[in-house]
Amino acid sequence: MGNYQNTQQQGAQAFTTGSNTGGYTLSSIDIRFGTKYGTPTDFVVTLHAASGSNPNTSATLATLSGAKSPASGAHTYTCSGSGCDLSASTTYFVLLAAPGSTGTSTYSVDLTAAAETMQPSNNGWSIADKGREQLSGSWHDMLAAVKMKVTATAK
Repeated sequence: MGNYQNTQQQGAQAFTTGSNTGGYTLSSIDIRFGTKYGTPTDFVVTLHAASGSNPNTSATLATLSGAKSPASGAHTYTCSGSGCDLSASTTYFVLLAAPGSTGTSTYSVDLTAAAETMQPSNNGWSIADKGREQLSGSWHDMLAAVKMKVTATAK
């Protein structure tokens, strides 16, 4: 496990839902933060559809509620109300951003070479092996995946 320092303000991690024909309801995403770099005061987690191998940043599907100044350790980000609707067998991106309008825009997330847990953990659910980061306006692979857990229920 290592740390990913984001000084460019945007990182993303893809996950793909399972094959339940009715789709799923996303309740939460847990992200593990590192200690090596700063703690932003305006951290935001959003959900996006995939546009090829990158997040479609022009269309935010949901903004998840959670810590705006995440300290090291695991933090849970939740969908409002009854959760966020997810389609079956579809790739989504969790976008991590610290716009930098207040405090520091630098943060770190723990990375892992192996995918974290998915709930439900069967029927085709997966987390991509590598996260993505935006550098100079283009998306590139990170060295490993963002350490996170996605929790959803079948509809």
